[in-house]
Amino acid sequence: MAKKRTTVEVLPLLTWTNKQLARTDEFATIEFKIGCATILEKILHSANRYNGFTFNNSHLLEDIPHGSMEYWTRTYAF
Repeated sequence: MAKKRTTVEVLPLLTWTNKQLARTDEFATIEFKIGCATILEKILHSANRYNGFTFNNSHLLEDIPHGSMEYWTRTYAF
């Protein structure tokens, strides 16, 4: 017997992920944010819902190094 396919709504997941990426507490590490962003991007691309993202500190856009906390502090569009 084939497994039943499960679906998940994308918007609640995107909203949750955006909140996680905006966090600044000690547990919101770069590794945590990279993981959240990577999973969300995979889901959005698979669902043909990827519309890009903006950096939360947009005034620093030109100066944001890829491996910095500011780079991963972002908001995805729906």
